[in-house]
Amino acid sequence: MRYLITILLIILTSTVGILWLQKPVQRVTKDDVISVNKRQITRAELSPLLKEKQLDDQDIPEIIDTVITRELLIQEAKRRDIDKEEPFRKSLKSFYEQSLIKTLIDHEAQSFTYTPSSKEITTYQQLLHKKVDISLVPVSQTESTAKKNNAEKEELQVLFAELTSPLQMAILSLKIGKKPRELSYTDGNYTLLINNISDAEQSSTISLSEDDAKKSIISFKRDEYLKDWLEKLKEKADITIDKDKI
Repeated sequence: MRYLITILLIILTSTVGILWLQKPVQRVTKDDVISVNKRQITRAELSPLLKEKQLDDQDIPEIIDTVITRELLIQEAKRRDIDKEEPFRKSLKSFYEQSLIKTLIDHEAQSFTYTPSSKEITTYQQLLHKKVDISLVPVSQTESTAKKNNAEKEELQVLFAELTSPLQMAILSLKIGKKPRELSYTDGNYTLLINNISDAEQSSTISLSEDDAKKSIISFKRDEYLKDWLEKLKEKADITIDKDKI
C-alpha cells in the first residue's frame, strides 16, 4: 500500500511539474515598471511618452493611467476574440498597407536632392509681392485653333502669392513673352505664357525668409519628383483592366 502511495505521489508531482513548465511565465525584470494582469510593461515602452516635450512631473500619473487603460482594453478585446473577427483583420490589413506605402514614399523622398540657386530663391521672394498676367491654353489646342473654335483661353491677372504652387513654380522658371511651358493644372494639361509681371497695387502680406523660400521650393520639387516616380512605376507595370467585370 505504501509503495502504491509513493508511486501516486511521484506521478502527481511529475504532472504538476510538467503543467507548471508548460504554463507561460511572465518573468519580472529590472526594466518592468508596470504589471497589468501579469502583462509586464517595460521602461522602454513608456520612454517615448515620458520624453514628450514640456512634460511636467504632474503629468506622469496621467500617462501611466493611460497606458494601463490601453492595456486593459487590449486584453479585454483579446478575451472576447475581437482580434480574430473579420472586420478587425481587414482594418489591420488596411493599416499595414497604408504604413507600408507611407514608408516606401518616405524612403523615395529621402533619395531626392535639390538645392535651389540663390537667384531662384531671391526671385521667388520678390514675386510674392508682384502681380502676374498669364495665359493658360489647353495643350489640345494652339492659340490659333483656340480662336478658330471660339474656345476661350484662361487669362489670369492675380497676385503671385495667391496662385497655386504648380503655377508659382512654373512662373519661376519662365520669362515674360518667352516660350510657354506645359504643365498639369486643375482638370488637364495647359501651356503657360507670362504676359506681364508688375508691382502689385496692394502688396501681399506674405513675406518669406531666405530659408523658408528655399524650403517651399524644395518641397514643391520633391512633390513633382514623387509624381514622376509614380508615373514611371505605372509605365513599367503590367496592368490589365477588364471593364466588363467592373
